[in-house]
Amino acid sequence: MKDDAGDTGGWALGRLVPREAVALVGLPAGFTPAKIISHEEQLRLHGAYEDLAIFNLSRLTTPFHIASGEFLGAARGGLETGNYLALDFDATMRVNGAFDMALASLTQAHTQIENAAARFGDKFLNAAKIEFKHLRTANPDYLLLWQLRNLSQHQRAASSFLSVAHIDGQQRLTIAMDQVLDFVNSCQLSPRYQGAWDQLRKARKDMPPIVDVVDTLYSARHGYDLFAATLLTQSAPYVDRAIRHVSTSYVEACDSKLGVAVVRRDVEGSRKQWIIDPRTFEGSMLTMNWANEYVGLEPHYHLPAEGLFPDPPNMIVTQHRAEE
Repeated sequence: MKDDAGDTGGWALGRLVPREAVALVGLPAGFTPAKIISHEEQLRLHGAYEDLAIFNLSRLTTPFHIASGEFLGAARGGLETGNYLALDFDATMRVNGAFDMALASLTQAHTQIENAAARFGDKFLNAAKIEFKHLRTANPDYLLLWQLRNLSQHQRAASSFLSVAHIDGQQRLTIAMDQVLDFVNSCQLSPRYQGAWDQLRKARKDMPPIVDVVDTLYSARHGYDLFAATLLTQSAPYVDRAIRHVSTSYVEACDSKLGVAVVRRDVEGSRKQWIIDPRTFEGSMLTMNWANEYVGLEPHYHLPAEGLFPDPPNMIVTQHRAEE
């Protein structure tokens, strides 16, 4: 939240409480201040709150999981019914569109990672870029999807290379690498863009020329999750400080379960306020625990199975890989 220049005070940490002991929704509520805070304290608290909203699985990995899951579902349905193989228009559009959306979600997820890293300065952002470079080097399947995403964005929809082939007695969605690389060669890309395709050729030189798209997607997704988890574990000291800051302020504002924690400014008839949603710091705790588990570490936080705030429900999806 950006404040007007010259706004130097008048902030209070407190809670909104219904005037009667019933549900808050739709009823007038009174503000009960718990602590007066300075303008600078409000800015620090809001900055920590924004950090936690970003360091959350719902932003960092869930978009890629949702989009790739929708593609996997569409592909499974199209192959089982035979509609995709029969070039049924609706089935083809459903599968191809879902594949292109899954590739586009790579960009969204990567942007969120960079936004999160940038919160903590150039050093951490540079670390994120190094980890991302390592991901593309260590995981040829991720590199392939990333390059197909680039192809879709600048040249030709990657879904146009999808076809069906029999692998181990089953019909599978595939991509023939020679068709992709022949098309790339025809584009006469500048050295800046051609370099990544050369890297892909080297990385896949001992791999089958026919790519099983579903297996490739699972492999790439595992690589991306490891990338995200590694960065999250490296960010633990920063995130932990933000969690302590926001959760302490929440407890100071709401000494009981009744009410909503609020930071409010009332000066000369004007009012600004924002709400501290406890699911934000709980979501970050669950996110950090997921990251530790993914890289083989002990949980960073010990939380009850039902969560800190079972009502309302947790804001992040904790079972977003259930289809695997």
